[in-house]
Amino acid sequence: MRIMMFSWFKRLLTDKKSDNHWIADVSVAGLQHYRGNDLAELIKEGDTLELKQQPDNPYDENAIMVMWHNNKIGYIPRALAKDIRRKISAGVVIKASIVEIKPIRFGRKWIKVRLQAMP
Repeated sequence: MRIMMFSWFKRLLTDKKSDNHWIADVSVAGLQHYRGNDLAELIKEGDTLELKQQPDNPYDENAIMVMWHNNKIGYIPRALAKDIRRKISAGVVIKASIVEIKPIRFGRKWIKVRLQAMP
């Protein structure tokens, strides 16, 4: 199901005819490597997030950080980052907000983010 969602979303992002008006929900990647799991106790559904490009990232030049109150909680999944970076670079305004927070095993959290391209 995840692969299907990514492939649908990638088609939407790369569609040249798209009016850049779309909504998609994605999971935040890398929570366990940053403060995402700790901050998940403070973050609430509906909170606004900031997306920041990180072209100097040593692992992915297309990396897009997901920030909450100037704290990095993780990244947009790599499978989508390049296309989202292109949209942002082309001037598309993308709003991001928390849609869902779930506990998973070993004290970890799972955070779903809604990305919405604004006209």
